[in-house]
Amino acid sequence: MWGNEYTHVVDYDRRGREQTETTFSASVRLVVDEPHLCVPVNLPPSAPHQLLPYGRAVQVTGEDQHLEAITPLLNVEGNCWAYATLHPITEQLARSTREVLEVRLDGRVAGSLTPKMSAEFLPAVEHVAASGQQTAARARITGNRLKAEIAIHALRAHELDPSWAGTAARSSEDRPDQSTRTPPLEPGPQAVHAQVPPKPTRITFHVPPQWPQPPDGWEPPVGWAPPPEFPPAPADWAFWRLS
Repeated sequence: MWGNEYTHVVDYDRRGREQTETTFSASVRLVVDEPHLCVPVNLPPSAPHQLLPYGRAVQVTGEDQHLEAITPLLNVEGNCWAYATLHPITEQLARSTREVLEVRLDGRVAGSLTPKMSAEFLPAVEHVAASGQQTAARARITGNRLKAEIAIHALRAHELDPSWAGTAARSSEDRPDQSTRTPPLEPGPQAVHAQVPPKPTRITFHVPPQWPQPPDGWEPPVGWAPPPEFPPAPADWAFWRLS
C-alpha cells in the first residue's frame, strides 16, 4: 500500500498569490499466488487443532513409502498446498529408541521429520497436545504419481511468539465441556430447527471419464480403490476439485 499527500497550485488571485489545494493520492497492489496455490487441496483437520504460524520450509522424509496417502491430493500442476498434522511417535532402534514427528495428510501417514527437525517442533506439539488438540501445519506438496515430496512450512518452537502459546492453551478452554452443556430443548414449536447443512461442498469428487456415475452426493471413503473392470483414469487426473 502506498499513499502520499501533496499540495499543488490550482489558481492565482488578483494579487498574484497562489491558490493551493491539498490532494491525497494512494494505490494498493495485491500480490497473490497462482490460482492452484491460493487454496489448500484438502480441508482443515476435523479434530480440534492449532495451526502453527507460517515459517521456513522443513523437508519431510520417507514420502516414497507413503505415496498412497499423497497422490490423491496431487493436482495437475504438480504443486499444491495442504493441511498436515504432526504426531509424536517412538521409533525403535537397534539399542535404543528415539522420538520423531510423524506427518499425516487427512489422517494418513505421509512421512516424518528427521530427529533433529522433530526436536525443533516437539515442544510446541507437546504444548498443544496438553490442551487436547492436534498440531497442524501448512504442507507444500510437489511431484507426481511416480515421486512426490513434502515440505512443512511452520515456525519452530523457539521462533513462536510468546502470545501464541497462550492462545493455543486458551482455545481448548473456550470450548464448552460436553458434560456441562445445556440439555436439548424438549420438542415443541420453539425447538424446531432447520437441518444442519452437510459438510462444505466446495470440494467434490471428480469422476473420471468412462466411469459409471455414482449416486448424488457419493464420495469414495478413505482407502477406496475402483473395481478392476473400471477403465484407468487419465494420467494426473484430479480426483478432487473445487466446485
